[in-house]
Amino acid sequence: YFKGHWYLSYINSAAPTGVCRVSKLELLEDGSVHKKTYGYKEVGGVTEFEETHCNGTLGSDKAKVKLQCHYLKNSEAKNYEMDGTVLDTDYDNFSVYYICANRGGENLGDHFLVASRHKGEEPTDSRVAETLKKHGHFLDKFVSRKNVECKDHPDFK
Repeated sequence: YFKGHWYLSYINSAAPTGVCRVSKLELLEDGSVHKKTYGYKEVGGVTEFEETHCNGTLGSDKAKVKLQCHYLKNSEAKNYEMDGTVLDTDYDNFSVYYICANRGGENLGDHFLVASRHKGEEPTDSRVAETLKKHGHFLDKFVSRKNVECKDHPDFK
C-alpha cells in the first residue's frame, strides 16, 4: 500500500478543489514511510499550489502510520502530526483511508478519503461503500473528483 501513487477520488468534506490531490508514497528499507502530497486551492480566482511532505513509521499491523508533516503553500510553512489508517484496499485499484491531523495538541480535523491508483478513475469496488457505511459515512455525500476539472501540480513527478 505505502508505495506508488494514489489519486484522491472522494473526500467526506472539502471545497470542490479539495479533492484535487495526488500522493506519492515510498516505503523505505528501514520500514519508514515517506509521503508527498500535491494539491491546490482556488482563492479569489487565483490558483494556490501546495505540497505536504510527511515522514513516519508504520504500526505493527502495517495498516496504521504516524506521520510528521511539513505543509508548504507559497511562502507559508506549517508543521503538524497526522495519524492515518488504511481501512480497506485491494492495493492495485482503491483504498479507503482515515486521517486525523493535529498540531500542538490542537485537532486540525479528520477526514475519510477514497483514492485510486489510476488518475481520472473512480473506484467501483463495492467494498468502498461498505467500508464507509461501517464508519457512518455514505459515498454519495462525499465531494467527488468527477465533478471537478483538476489542474496538474507543476512539481508533481
